Amino acid sequence: MAKGNIPLDYLSKNDFYLNEKDVKKFNLTLINESGISVKLPNSKYTITKISSNTFMKIYGSNLLGAGASIYCNKGKDFSKNIEVLNGWSVQENDFYNYFNQKIKNLSINNLNDKEKLAQIKTFANHQISELTLNSKKIAI
Repeated sequence: MAKGNIPLDYLSKNDFYLNEKDVKKFNLTLINESGISVKLPNSKYTITKISSNTFMKIYGSNLLGAGASIYCNKGKDFSKNIEVLNGWSVQENDFYNYFNQKIKNLSINNLNDKEKLAQIKTFANHQISELTLNSKKIAI
């Protein structure tokens, strides 16, 4: 993910797909570790990278993508979590509600709780993996 200003007509013309050249062309600021890379288990090689729009088309919701992309290791990075949610087009309250319903006894209400954010990231990565491996619609 990246942030910056891109003309809507350019996005529409390119089916909302941006590549590395567009990052330079529009002087976008990359949000490190915010995208989804699809890899085989025990592999360091990326099969594909998935944008939030593509993720939404495949999985029907960006909540798991946002959860998988959330910063949860270093407190100094927690301030970037609102940008991650914005990049995934996920409202903060929707994020809390979704994961509070899905993860027993989570009760998260902020983006600064290292332990709860780590639980969300683990849960989201596991769910994405399960959906990918077990859904005929996705696996095709």
